[in-house]
Amino acid sequence: MPGRLSTIEEKTETSTGAISTTSNTTNSGAEMDSKMHQAVRACQIGEIQTVRFLLNGHVSANEFDHEGCGLLHWAAINNKLDIIQLLLSHRADINLIGGNMKSTPLHWACYNSQFGAVMALVKNGADPTIKNINGETPLHLAACTGNFIIIAYLLVKFDNIKDTRDNLGRSALMMAADKSFGLFPIRIFTKVDAYLDFTDDEKGNTALHILAARQNLKGVVELICSGADDTKTDNNGVSARDLMDNKFRNLVDKQVTARNICELGTICEKVTSRWFLGQFFTATISGVMIGAATGLYFLTNFWVVLGGLALTALLLFILVQRRQMDQFGCLPVTYIFWMGIAEFALLIFNSNGLVHWSVLIFVCSIWVISASFYWILILTNPGVLPRSTTPFKDFIKDLEEKQIDRYCFTCWIPKTSSSHHCSQCDKCVDGFDHHCPWIHKCVYRKNLRAFVFFCLTIFMFHVFYVLLLLYMIGASMNASGFEQTLNDHGLMVISLILAIPHVFGAGAITCTQFSQISRHVSTIEIIRKQRLQRNSSEKTITSPEHNPWEYKQSVKTRIRNVCNLLAFDKFGDGEEIDEGHGSSSFETSSSYF
Repeated sequence: MPGRLSTIEEKTETSTGAISTTSNTTNSGAEMDSKMHQAVRACQIGEIQTVRFLLNGHVSANEFDHEGCGLLHWAAINNKLDIIQLLLSHRADINLIGGNMKSTPLHWACYNSQFGAVMALVKNGADPTIKNINGETPLHLAACTGNFIIIAYLLVKFDNIKDTRDNLGRSALMMAADKSFGLFPIRIFTKVDAYLDFTDDEKGNTALHILAARQNLKGVVELICSGADDTKTDNNGVSARDLMDNKFRNLVDKQVTARNICELGTICEKVTSRWFLGQFFTATISGVMIGAATGLYFLTNFWVVLGGLALTALLLFILVQRRQMDQFGCLPVTYIFWMGIAEFALLIFNSNGLVHWSVLIFVCSIWVISASFYWILILTNPGVLPRSTTPFKDFIKDLEEKQIDRYCFTCWIPKTSSSHHCSQCDKCVDGFDHHCPWIHKCVYRKNLRAFVFFCLTIFMFHVFYVLLLLYMIGASMNASGFEQTLNDHGLMVISLILAIPHVFGAGAITCTQFSQISRHVSTIEIIRKQRLQRNSSEKTITSPEHNPWEYKQSVKTRIRNVCNLLAFDKFGDGEEIDEGHGSSSFETSSSYF
């Protein structure tokens, strides 16, 4: 009855996480404020029983608190999905306008990057076209936070909101350009064909102006290649190109030209492009240098060849330092190829009876085995995940039906706990370990054993190769003297000088791989750990039984891990590791709204 005292149980969460229950007795004058306060608090911390009790005659699902916000706002910003469904079942207005910014619950969920709440609201009919007091849609707020999954979901689900502008004339793309850095989420907007050349009302800046002013190279290249007008001027007559310094402008022009040729160029344009010529040069330079050194040796003498190789190596080192490494992608691969052939030929044709034939067969057999693993790695598929032919349709299905919330927005495919998008290959690889420049392919779980055998055999070959060369050079010097040895076997001496660094390099790579395998960790996991250490504010939650940094594994365990890979092609114990995702209850302020 109206006016009667009522007793309501309020459940709150203490600092220790325990739930305490108190009795709150009020009269009708302050009763509704107290009930609404309890309901808001329950929505914030996820106390569904309290919310359900209060909705049964004590508060309305569409009632406002003292800040002008509804219960659905608080449930959305704190990602309380069960409470959202409960409120909707009590006929809560899914587009209720509340707060200082006159926002909907969908605005609140996007502002705080609560994807679960966003999807729940959208699936139940939330209107993404509603604007707040600043004229911002939920997409504008999502673009400010940089949550790629929410941005992509809204853009793909609702094609009509991608070009909506706020009260200052800014599109969501412009806000993303101002608040993010890098390729994403810019690429998501270009993928859905958002308009790229809107200007704001205050300065007349386009999204390209904003990216150029912030020196966002990848974002600038993405927009220009997608059709953005880089000559469009702002209110002061300044174009986006005018905001770039000479160095930045040259980088943009080179990358735009290379990408346009790669994607749209003819065969003739591709063959004559600087990128192709650079790749051809790096693919052949090792073989050319070996052939030139051999010819020069027979025409002159050992010292001329040694001086020429030293000078050429210095020039190549300077050239590589002045260029980006992706322009020399073929150099490590072809260096192994040409050097391997040269070393094999040297053993066959220059031993001249200095060593027994059985020793040569043994060392050459190791070379053949190593070369076999090399070509297996080069020619086989490195675990590339196939791309969908209907990416947008599959994207919505994966999110709404399969509850997948990890996605690659270059390939537009789901990401598993062990997959990774390789920037060098521009493909997603399942079971990714690392991208190896020596084979110009990704190493992943299914070819990891072949890679380890390749590292091990090439290390063994160079150890035996160096020892064999030392023996043959020593035998020749004892028989003919130093000068005659340089005349007869000068190439062998040069090869020995080059092979000694190979031993240390191959040994370091082999030891690193065996160390990681024995600890049941991959290279990408180590890289991620180092990134986390550089940013102490970031935290990660992992399963302790699979976290090698939480404890020291026994020697027996490490040996077993190595044997599992080499003998049975199993990484560790062959178990699949799931990445844990921590969750916590928290209360979010409505100060923005």
